Amino acid sequence: MKAVTLLTALLCASAWLEAAGIPAAPLRKPAAQFTPEQAVLPLVFEENAAGSGYVARTPDGAVHLGPEGAVLLPRGEGATAVKVTLPGAARGTFEALDPLPSVSNYFIGKDPSQWRTGVRHFGRVRYRDVYPGVDLVYYGAGGKLEYDVVLSAGADKRKIEVEFEGAKRVTTNASGDLDIVAGGATIRQLRPRVYQTIAGVRKPVEASYRVTASNRVQFALGKFDRSREVVIDPVIQYATYVGRSGQESVSGVAVDAAGNAYISGDTTSIDLSTGTVFQNSRAGDNDAFVAKVSPNGTILFISYLGGKAPDSGLAVAAD
Repeated sequence: MKAVTLLTALLCASAWLEAAGIPAAPLRKPAAQFTPEQAVLPLVFEENAAGSGYVARTPDGAVHLGPEGAVLLPRGEGATAVKVTLPGAARGTFEALDPLPSVSNYFIGKDPSQWRTGVRHFGRVRYRDVYPGVDLVYYGAGGKLEYDVVLSAGADKRKIEVEFEGAKRVTTNASGDLDIVAGGATIRQLRPRVYQTIAGVRKPVEASYRVTASNRVQFALGKFDRSREVVIDPVIQYATYVGRSGQESVSGVAVDAAGNAYISGDTTSIDLSTGTVFQNSRAGDNDAFVAKVSPNGTILFISYLGGKAPDSGLAVAAD
């Protein structure tokens, strides 16, 4: 793997940021200790260059949201992409919601005309009316990908079915979680939390997965008030068997005198210039990145550095 040492690359990144009209923070003596284990960047969605979908990254993989559904891309050699669709669903509208103050910058390759700066971040992506009275909402929590299936009052839960196209097999484990085997990796969808909000209080609803056919799953729900909205809330985790763990995706952290954290490492490469990223296997390529995070945890910018070969940020320093 070709490595980009960000002790040097950060200086280049500063020049790129200045050229792009994005101010770079002065480097000062670190004011506090901040470890890679603490450097969990919030999950955000950003639009690809073709305007046909949105991309988000986690420490162990990535997700692309397009008109036909989601594509999960776990890290690791031999891992395969999994397309998540809703059989029989309408091709409804989808939109990014909750715009964030942060942006991404892409300095990939040698041609400045191909660089992208100021790519906006969003907190959620919502698919409307995938089934009658049913919306699908993707968002992040604690660096992990979640989605809500939101049933309005009177909506038919029996119509909801999820298919994991490209998975080798889909099974439930002893904990009630869903294990989606994708080549050399397993994508784990935790047992769904289902609730209704009544008088401002979330009331839990008993729920489990039911594998109905090859790679297809439904939600089995207990008793609930059908005259009220109900939310099905699974959490997606990537459990990589081959390749590096999520902890190793962050390699360097520094803190300046103002308390801003600078985080370097590598992330799964995604071609944001194309309309789709669905493929039968992961290429395994990475790009180096450097991120600036404010003392209150807000991402100020993320810049990606790299070329055609895999790249990694090994260290970062702040004076």
